Amino acid sequence: MPSRIKAYFHPSRNATPVAAVGTAFDAAKNHPHELYQGLPFAQTPFIERIETIEVQLSSIAGGATKLTMRMSRDAAGDEVVIPDVEGTIATGITTATKGAVVYTAQIPIDAGAGAGSTFYLHFKTDAGTVTVDGSTITWVES
Repeated sequence: MPSRIKAYFHPSRNATPVAAVGTAFDAAKNHPHELYQGLPFAQTPFIERIETIEVQLSSIAGGATKLTMRMSRDAAGDEVVIPDVEGTIATGITTATKGAVVYTAQIPIDAGAGAGSTFYLHFKTDAGTVTVDGSTITWVES
């Protein structure tokens, strides 16, 4: 007899390119994620666990080898829920100007009463610039 399903994984994707991400955070260069989008309990404050954050990159230039990510409740990046996390850019096997960074979070997140479930990813590099082609936040409901 199959066991009971104990967790549901949900992806939130943003495929809007953000060009010229450089060595400092720029509040205008963020990726918003609505974590409840399309789910029936969308009016309930989000209290679950962020599992992973994947960031796809292109136009890697100027010696960029690391990408720092921050997650916040606001577009300005002031209400931080995941502080700065640095990851090494894994570049493509045949195209060194494309790459990705994956962060493992496994952090419970509470959007707070009335705050909704929109979270923002902010990025900066260690050198040079990159284009953030897309990002995916995978969260688990258990």
